[in-house]
Amino acid sequence: AARARKLLMIEGQTIESALMFRDKYLMKEQVCKVGILTPQFAKVYNAIDLINFIKQFGYPIIIKPCAGRGSFGTLLINNDNDLD
Repeated sequence: AARARKLLMIEGQTIESALMFRDKYLMKEQVCKVGILTPQFAKVYNAIDLINFIKQFGYPIIIKPCAGRGSFGTLLINNDNDLD
């Protein structure tokens, strides 16, 4: 819809803002840029990225899909047993 609005020069949500609403990582990057405090976060591509994040920041961690809705697909990892 944002692309159609751009093409037709109709006011409304832009492509960039629509992407931020869909991608949690992009949204968190943006809110950090404007000074809103957020928990530590990283985009995780594989298990090594996840392990390195845990080594740096410890437990608990929350894993969320970048494009999920609400809490669907969200995992709370409190310790190594949860991680396994």
